Amino acid sequence: TFGSVGAISAVGSIGAMVATWLAGLRGDTGKDRSVLRLGAILISSVNILRIWSNTPISIAAITAGYQSSLAYMQNAWTSTYYYHAKRKGAQYIVSMEIACDFAYAFVWGLLFALSLNLGSLPQFFNAAFIVASIAVFGVLLISPQRKSI
Repeated sequence: TFGSVGAISAVGSIGAMVATWLAGLRGDTGKDRSVLRLGAILISSVNILRIWSNTPISIAAITAGYQSSLAYMQNAWTSTYYYHAKRKGAQYIVSMEIACDFAYAFVWGLLFALSLNLGSLPQFFNAAFIVASIAVFGVLLISPQRKSI
């Protein structure tokens, strides 16, 4: 129903707000890299759990977990991105955009190849969730923030 979809969205949004707040607290103490790493692990785990999610309750829980994990990780990633962009300028931004475009093209190309070679939709989605659970660790390729001396 519309009410249950709204409730699932609300729970996910509340979880994301709390996750962003916690990530911000940790990031403010200089632990952005740790937040980024934990966020990637959480997102990877949630993507693996999607394989066995087949009831409305489990789908709702996985959705809320994903929204929260993504908000947690994005806080540190954005902080790190802007840290470097402020110091290195437009060249950094352009190089990051190009790197992300290559990563997107690779992942989408891989998913396209999987869609052509797997026999059923459930097989494809299971493989896509595994790809996503591995690909999320690409965020750790961003250079860590360095304290100024």
